[in-house]
Amino acid sequence: MNNAADVALLGQVDQLDPAAMLRACAVNTVAPVLLIGWVLRTAPARIPLRIVNVSSGAAVEALPGLGAYGATKAALRMAGMVLGTELDLRAETVLIVHMFQQFAAEGRVLPASLPAAEIVAHLEADGHPRFSEQRFLLT
Repeated sequence: MNNAADVALLGQVDQLDPAAMLRACAVNTVAPVLLIGWVLRTAPARIPLRIVNVSSGAAVEALPGLGAYGATKAALRMAGMVLGTELDLRAETVLIVHMFQQFAAEGRVLPASLPAAEIVAHLEADGHPRFSEQRFLLT
């Protein structure tokens, strides 16, 4: 069970101390993710495992003053969800990784300049709220 949480880093995102933010990331995200990996690599195959990541409402809702805490708990939440998908699709995950490696070798991976141009166009457009999420579909 991962219930690590450094809640000492409170305050507005633009006022966070960089070193304190790195410590919060290490405690709330990096250490639990590395621990999960170590457990999965070293546990005997015959022992069933359950991994529980204790999250927070701050991982899924923007709560003022909890930017660092919420971001790190959201990162742990996502890492757990990705791991669950990887474990469900272990063979398929290997195929997907090899597929992307093959795409890169064949020059079929889009250059960073293409999505960057779409992002810049989005940012330069007027009428966006203070925070927005945009998923770019490149054709």
